[in-house]
Amino acid sequence: MFGVKTAHAFDLAGDLKIFHLMSASPRGANQVSGVSSGALSSRLKLKQRVGDWSLDVQPVILAMGSSSGSSGAVNLTPNLSNTGEAVPLSLTLVEDGGAVTQGRLDRLALSYNWKNLRWTIGRQALTFGQGRVFTPLDRVSPFSPVSIDREYKPGVDAVRLDGFWGVSGEATCVVAMRGDRYQDDAVFAVKIKDSFDGIDLGLIAQWVGGDQVIGLTGAGGVGSVSIYGDVAYTRRASQGIRSTSDQILEMHGAFWRASLGGDWNWTLGGGGGVNIEAAWLGDGTHDPSLYLSNLEDVRVKHGERWLLGRAYMSVSLRQQLTPLMAASMTGLGNMEDRSMLLGPSIVWSISDEVNASIGGLAGMGSGVENESPKSEFGVLKWLTFAMMSAYY
Repeated sequence: MFGVKTAHAFDLAGDLKIFHLMSASPRGANQVSGVSSGALSSRLKLKQRVGDWSLDVQPVILAMGSSSGSSGAVNLTPNLSNTGEAVPLSLTLVEDGGAVTQGRLDRLALSYNWKNLRWTIGRQALTFGQGRVFTPLDRVSPFSPVSIDREYKPGVDAVRLDGFWGVSGEATCVVAMRGDRYQDDAVFAVKIKDSFDGIDLGLIAQWVGGDQVIGLTGAGGVGSVSIYGDVAYTRRASQGIRSTSDQILEMHGAFWRASLGGDWNWTLGGGGGVNIEAAWLGDGTHDPSLYLSNLEDVRVKHGERWLLGRAYMSVSLRQQLTPLMAASMTGLGNMEDRSMLLGPSIVWSISDEVNASIGGLAGMGSGVENESPKSEFGVLKWLTFAMMSAYY
């Protein structure tokens, strides 16, 4: 694969996505109005390959508008390029009240293949670990567990070296910057993985803004069930804004994060499947009265974690209704405060180039009392969304 000269190739494509969200006022806080918001995202994808060199350039324009403020801790705004930048490649084109239009180079990466090595420098997507709903090892720019659109992770400015051996052996070294402050925005990561008798195993070490992380990740099959999992041990930063934030919020000591999940698929009725995933996130809290202060954690503000509690479970069912239409039902629960989100959705493949989806979320649990949430997911009464994607 590597070391072989390939023909020159040029690929130009793109997509256009339209989103709309509506939500009721928070449960227990009727004086706060609901939210109606919309977003439009346009992405151009240019890829040029010349021999062993390749260039990936993806500019994005994102326009957003909202009738009111945030709907709370549950964030379903499209996760399109909101990560910090070491090199400023974003521009606010329009900002007028609740309307914002921004442009950003979300990918700008140059790669070179030499023998069994691949160098990549520039803005690129980074992912660590196997977690799908919960991401114990993905500390750079993970998706929210309730994100509508997961097609593109925000690009991060990084230098990356990948090495390959055998059938599935791989080693990765990454140096990334998510802003202009070395101590607080730098990420160093090393990953080594290989496959043994059909089981993928990996060891990951990370230094994330001063947090020291060591973790294991794995995936394999047991009969017709695919199983995957991550476990990570984190020593909190001893200096910098993370350490200062931890002291103010009285967050002390190291913490463990882990997830375990499985998939089972069937062919009955056109095909479907079920996914079950459980997680323990030790940097969260069991006390709902601390949820608001947890929102001030630097790791939350940087988008490294979205959830505020510790023990979680998710179940997702999906079924093909017709060759062009599929339905799903997802449940996400905080096991300690006994709150839950239920989310039905339908995806329709209108054509080879156009897809549409519609769905919602219903929160179950205690709401707001005396301006303080009594559960994580019960604050949300309901939320609906619609999305259409066109590719060219």
